[in-house]
Amino acid sequence: EHGDLAARAAWRVKIKTDMWKNRERWRKLAVDNGIDPERAEKTGYWEFSKRIAEVAVRNVHANETFMLTGYSAGGTRASLLSMYFEKKFGKSYETISFVAPGPLCFARHMATGANLLEDVDPYIMHQQITEYVNPLDFYGNFDYDAGNVCLVGTTNLECSAAAKDCEHIYGRTATTNMIADGLYKDIMRKRKRCLYQTHYWLGGMNRNLLNDSFLHVDGTTDGGCSMRSAIPSSDPHGLCPTPTKFAGPVGCNHQISKEACSVSSSATFGQSCLWCEADAKCRAYSSTSTGFWGESCASGWKDYGHVSGELCPVPTPMPTPAPTRRRWWR
Repeated sequence: EHGDLAARAAWRVKIKTDMWKNRERWRKLAVDNGIDPERAEKTGYWEFSKRIAEVAVRNVHANETFMLTGYSAGGTRASLLSMYFEKKFGKSYETISFVAPGPLCFARHMATGANLLEDVDPYIMHQQITEYVNPLDFYGNFDYDAGNVCLVGTTNLECSAAAKDCEHIYGRTATTNMIADGLYKDIMRKRKRCLYQTHYWLGGMNRNLLNDSFLHVDGTTDGGCSMRSAIPSSDPHGLCPTPTKFAGPVGCNHQISKEACSVSSSATFGQSCLWCEADAKCRAYSSTSTGFWGESCASGWKDYGHVSGELCPVPTPMPTPAPTRRRWWR
């Protein structure tokens, strides 16, 4: 994408406005429930989520099993609460989340300037947490998950309806996609189509979970389940952005995976991006040894572009019913 300064400016204004509008509401709700209003103003729903979860645990009977679960933002809360019980009380509760944004970066840096480090440990992985998500889910793949990740709906993904609707929003920055409702109406429509196919419960998410070929009876999935690497506090690869970062270049050099590199373009001339597997780096075509000049790559620069829709089978059209002849006596 050729820079997104306008989108980042609009997103920054939206965040600041929302914080200002909700400030007094959070403080009053906290005072009414015996919660520190200063913390509630900074961390929002988190202080209330802890209170609710602690009450729920105290009411669990001896013959009952306590679990945590949630969908989308609710799944993020469930994961954070699972991390909270683990750190503060040494309790490990099985947690299942669906298409939930990850908590590992969010817990370190919040837009309010606060963090959740006193309550959770985002520097380690948490075995008790499992997340189910489609690889193309825009919201569900925000941030980094804290436990096992099970990919759902990967079978024939390149030729799926999700791929057709989602290919238009990838290669854009998160701020451009998130602020699309106000600035870019066409992107907004494409984003909503993608979310319907992958994220919305009554759309693609429900369809994926009900497909026995995608979600197996033992909880495994067609895309497999795996535990990803932890992000240490030093964050040597710069995986977690800081909310204070506002301007700056957007392009090939800032992509940290071959998947993101394959759908991105340079910020200046719109050139395609190439990926170096040996060094895990992304560069514009002209900046590589494959182009006019530039860096070399031991494994060779490669373009991991997406599968062309022309390679997908053409769907068989529904037969057109023969017209019915109207009788003269009807």
